[in-house]
Amino acid sequence: MQFESPRFQGDQLLLDILNDPDTGNKKLGPGSPAGSVKTLQKALFDLNWTVLAGVVDSSGFPHTPATFVIGIYGPATKTTVLEYKKNYNLHFPPTAPTGFIDEFAGPRTFRKLDPQCVGLDEGAAAIESKADDLRDEGHTVELFESTTVPTTRPVLKSRGVEREVEDFDGDIAILYFKHAVGAFEVHGAILDEYLLRGSAGGALGFPVTDVHDDGGGTLRSDFERGALIWDLDTGQVTFEPPITGAPSPSPDTLF
Repeated sequence: MQFESPRFQGDQLLLDILNDPDTGNKKLGPGSPAGSVKTLQKALFDLNWTVLAGVVDSSGFPHTPATFVIGIYGPATKTTVLEYKKNYNLHFPPTAPTGFIDEFAGPRTFRKLDPQCVGLDEGAAAIESKADDLRDEGHTVELFESTTVPTTRPVLKSRGVEREVEDFDGDIAILYFKHAVGAFEVHGAILDEYLLRGSAGGALGFPVTDVHDDGGGTLRSDFERGALIWDLDTGQVTFEPPITGAPSPSPDTLF
């Protein structure tokens, strides 16, 4: 078995862990080599798991790469790995109906992280490409940039990611990407309503069109399960349910 994500390739220790038949003997933990630990920490950070696990630095602030990706498998890493494994029920032994979940990163942890990192990086590239397409169409697009927090975030229980746009023609927007669906922008009052309804993780699912002119003074955005229509005169946004009998989105998840 080989890693698909370039993030993990070239590290023999991680490859040995990946190919361990879940004996419980090959894993990362306190005292593991710094380089391998940094690779794990960077993956967890980029997948937003430091935020989801609620770990903070010594000053009480959310971790940044400078405070988390340090090569030491300390309390913050243990807590983050534990919460990650709890979310995906990665217990030991894997064949038992129940088992215990520990703070070590073993074979099944990396088997889960590997495709997720592939999906995250593919999603990030797709969003960058979408931003370029929007610029070619004449839009102003300034993507959110940061060296301290993940810029592209996975949407849990989905196959998609999201990234904020600081300036979209003078407005705030979010670009969403879902595998097998594509990348689309949502902005303005439609974005406000979409966020109130849970964004991509809510009942509407991911966008399947950009916000576009629907004629008659309205803008429209279509989603996997319905549409939002923005009346430019009144500012009101209304929900349009999906067509009866329309296929439901795939329940397949990555994150």
